[in-house]
Amino acid sequence: MLQIAKVALSCAKMCAWDWDIQQNKTIYFGDPIAIFGGEPDAEYVTGFRSHVHPADIDSVETKIQALCLSKTVEYEDEFRVLHADGSTRWIYARGKFSYDPAGTPINLLGVNVDISEHKARDQKLDEARSAILAQHTMLDTIINNIPVMICYMREPGKVQWVNRAWTSTIGWSPEENNGDTAALLYPDPEELAKVRSLIAEADGEARDFKTRTKSGDIIDTKWLNVALPDGTNIGIGRDVTAENKAARELRDVELRFQALSENIPQMVWITDPAGATLYQNGRWYAYTGQTPEHGLGFNWREFIHPDDFEPNQRLWEQANQNGVDYENELRIRGRDGEYRWFLVRGTPIRGEDGAIQYWFGTNTDITEKKLAQEALLRAEKLAVAGRFAATVAHEVNNPLTAVTNIHYVLSLTENLPENVRELLHTADNELRRVSHILRQTLAFYRENSPKEHVRLLPLMDEVLAIFGRRLESRSIRLELDIPAGIQFLGSSGEIRQVLCNLVGNALDASSHGDRIVVRARRISTDDSRSRINISVADSGSGIARENLKKIFEPFFTSKVGVGTGLGLWVSKQLVERNAGTIRVRSRVGQGTVFRLSFPQGESSL
Repeated sequence: MLQIAKVALSCAKMCAWDWDIQQNKTIYFGDPIAIFGGEPDAEYVTGFRSHVHPADIDSVETKIQALCLSKTVEYEDEFRVLHADGSTRWIYARGKFSYDPAGTPINLLGVNVDISEHKARDQKLDEARSAILAQHTMLDTIINNIPVMICYMREPGKVQWVNRAWTSTIGWSPEENNGDTAALLYPDPEELAKVRSLIAEADGEARDFKTRTKSGDIIDTKWLNVALPDGTNIGIGRDVTAENKAARELRDVELRFQALSENIPQMVWITDPAGATLYQNGRWYAYTGQTPEHGLGFNWREFIHPDDFEPNQRLWEQANQNGVDYENELRIRGRDGEYRWFLVRGTPIRGEDGAIQYWFGTNTDITEKKLAQEALLRAEKLAVAGRFAATVAHEVNNPLTAVTNIHYVLSLTENLPENVRELLHTADNELRRVSHILRQTLAFYRENSPKEHVRLLPLMDEVLAIFGRRLESRSIRLELDIPAGIQFLGSSGEIRQVLCNLVGNALDASSHGDRIVVRARRISTDDSRSRINISVADSGSGIARENLKKIFEPFFTSKVGVGTGLGLWVSKQLVERNAGTIRVRSRVGQGTVFRLSFPQGESSL
């Protein structure tokens, strides 16, 4: 029978023991090796005690001593033992104390069972429970601290659980109204129907609602509903009252800004710090012809005049770097291809950190102001030049008269050598030219020349006399195609000055051997009146296209190193003073044609 017990204990990885407390020796039955990892000595210290884990021996002995002192019969404990291979096993010990009549413990009889596998399972269960508890705690912390409302519904519309945000925002508890919380939040039947539709569909799409709080306030909320596999629902919502109010206010601001920016006479723009356009008002698109689809980014650059682009870029970068207001005057191309002057101003818009987030600016058309300033400056220069020219002409005229008289007296001298007489003749022509220039200068400054019948052919003879030597020296032919009787009402001196200037310019533009042609025709107009059209054409160097619109401006000249830039401007003033018009047509390398047109007036042929 004992043998059978030993076999049974061994198969069960158990051992029985009988500890003689008085002798401090132990007898083991069954399979102590499976329990202790080796055959334990009978002696307590070198046997049982040496196999118990050092961390557990104190608690084991303390418990045994306490049981003995209290004369407890039943003994039960769990502790670890160390095997010879260094492994640790958990042991469950159970037994009974025997005491003598005096209450002194005699022995402890019991069994040891290896419960390591059970302990491992229990430890895993404990770890799993701890992990679940930690996750639950974390989830509860998150759910109760996120700024959105969450509710759990086992039945549609009946809330069983809510988070802290729900309670603080809505106020209603799940227990009120017998759990039919939806009816409390949405007393309006239409709004309640929308809510029940949201719960039924549970498509995860957010929708807007007017929600009543327990305090009676109606707030704007946005809810979505999620259906769980077990048929229950979770509602997730936000109080968007402040958000909607801010959005409405922002829309109002945007509408006011748009109304303002679209109705002021300036172009309005907004860019990022790099200069990329984020907004342009309608005046930019109306002026440039650019479409809104292409009006953002850096496409504005193509409309800036090439001569203004680099200086403007430097000013912009400097203002952007220093964070100061930007201001510049530049030319912007319109949809007709013409450039106009604009005053461009920009102000940096900063964020909370002080960094520039945007630039807000305007473009103001200052073309007329610019032209007026330039015209005023030219007028001031012309006034000074005119007064100076008149003074010089007046002062030079007196000695010129004396020289002319001396020259006349010399010409009457008899027996002059032929070469001297030729020189006197040349000097006479040059004196006549100087006298003519002085008369022109004085006449223009006075702006008061009498009108008379201007006979064109004799007038051109005078011009030929003035330029004869220059034409001859350069072998340039001046051909006249003027009917003998052509005349019109005007100022002979002023018309002579215009023709002299045009012929002089043609001479400057012509090369050796070229020709200059002056034609005149009488033209009948639709109103049965007649005009005299005159053209001065050369086959010279021509005028560049970009200069054609400037040649009648004062102080503009295309002649490098020569000319004052006043000749054509004066000529235009004189032509218009005589009720005429002047136009020009030219091609580089092919020559230039100036066309004059005067009303015939009261002159007769």
